[in-house]
Amino acid sequence: MSKRQRQHGSAKASRGDPPQAAAQLYNEGVRLAGGGRLDEAAEAYRRALELAPEFVEAHCNLGLIEAGRQRLAEAERHLRQALRIRPDDPLVLNNLGQILTRRNNTDQAERVLRQALRRAPGQPMLLTNLGNCLRLQEHLSEAEAAYRNWRRRAPTWAVCSSSRGVRTRQSRCWRGAWPATRDRCRS
Repeated sequence: MSKRQRQHGSAKASRGDPPQAAAQLYNEGVRLAGGGRLDEAAEAYRRALELAPEFVEAHCNLGLIEAGRQRLAEAERHLRQALRIRPDDPLVLNNLGQILTRRNNTDQAERVLRQALRRAPGQPMLLTNLGNCLRLQEHLSEAEAAYRNWRRRAPTWAVCSSSRGVRTRQSRCWRGAWPATRDRCRS
């Protein structure tokens, strides 16, 4: 199971609790996904959604499975449904922003990721995803600022510096690219 899928973990009491049967199916999906049985996990999430169509976490996890299968339109559909139910959830916004970036809809991805950052200021994952989106738009100074902000907030995350190294190489600042990547990958 990916880190993003674990973020929505098992169903617990929250706003708009799903019926118990839907929660059990969702938890089964989480267990199956954790074991790498993604087809079965997706089916468990679908069955949970039949019982509780407003089950945000089931929409999110099903969207993540679909994204992993490169079914980005289907992933976007599930994440947009989750966003209609819970419009200010930074995790849903982050996941949608990543999908939109992968679909080359970077203008909309940027808006979604900035909205997520307004809800959860300074979150490292949001900062790097925004940086990646900005980099694709060739807004390199803004991307660099997002990567630096992430590195300042989460200095031990190798991915941040690796992304910064990619961004630095693409702007032809070769001297800073390799140290930025190398230094973080050592920890």
